[in-house]
Amino acid sequence: MNQSQVACFLVASGTAAPSADNTQPWRFELDGSALSLRFDSARMHNTSFPFDHPATMITMGAVIENLDQAAALLQLPCELKPIIPTSPPYEFLKLTLSDSNLPHAPENAPLFARHTNRLTYRTNPIGSELRATLCSESEEDARILFIESKTDMQKIASMVRLASQIRFQTREIHEWFSSSLRFTRSEVARGDGLDVATFDLPPGGHIFMRWLMSDWRNMALLNRIGGYRMMAGIEAASITKAGAIIAILGSETLSGALHAGRLMERIWIKLNQSGLAVQPYYVVSDQLTRLTKGQVPHKLCHHVERLQDEVSSTLSLPGNARLHMLLRVGLPLHAPSRSLRLPLEFHLPHSL
Repeated sequence: MNQSQVACFLVASGTAAPSADNTQPWRFELDGSALSLRFDSARMHNTSFPFDHPATMITMGAVIENLDQAAALLQLPCELKPIIPTSPPYEFLKLTLSDSNLPHAPENAPLFARHTNRLTYRTNPIGSELRATLCSESEEDARILFIESKTDMQKIASMVRLASQIRFQTREIHEWFSSSLRFTRSEVARGDGLDVATFDLPPGGHIFMRWLMSDWRNMALLNRIGGYRMMAGIEAASITKAGAIIAILGSETLSGALHAGRLMERIWIKLNQSGLAVQPYYVVSDQLTRLTKGQVPHKLCHHVERLQDEVSSTLSLPGNARLHMLLRVGLPLHAPSRSLRLPLEFHLPHSL
């Protein structure tokens, strides 16, 4: 492979990473033999996740983990040293490329098989050998907490329920989430956002969701009769119907979120490789971040403060640590639809 082919393989690997609402906020730049990973500030302008948001850091951490695994496949001699950017062009990483040999069937690399499954899982416990392997993983100050007891999973479900109730009562979140949904074939074909076919909806659920998300006034009307409680209950119910919950923990700094993203992606790949399904839940962490940034509506602040107390108590978090992500894990009952990605040339436009 020449350097251009190496760059394309690395970019394809990086773009296989997960992102908040499938926003894919990354951009790659190829300058000679240097490949840079950057935040796409032009495309992500005025979104809920700016470059310095913890969710962006988690995403970029996942991208960097994929790049690390892809570089290892190529036997590319490089050491990844990501940084937290503070100004344009918001560069997280720069790699020096060289010619390399493409591995056999590179599309079969485990990182390309990683996916989200929002459908029903079996409640079988996770094997002890796999659990031990996962629990041995860490990334700097990021670590995982493996939760399997029904009592503890009920506590996690309670946290998700409360966070979701707050979310469904917040207009800003509703309108952002609504803008990320993709209902028609042409919308899905764009390659970004959330394909509603990936959701575990009952018959007629797609029509109801489209009505509900089409206008905040519809959600506000439903909330008058407790709709936010119903919606949050549905979201939290699946938490207890799983083999385990994995909490990704780390420091509350931006670098802590970046490390958490790398760790999350690494164990997610291992879980899918082992035949297990994974669904991420960011709703709890998102509400805590919004509280810190002063973005929670005043009438809901005391609910988020209660959520913060529940998280600290349930997960036994020290003062300098935070919850970055929850993963629902279990044996899948059904194969899911998989979200698409924007075309490769969208993220690496100047090399193709």
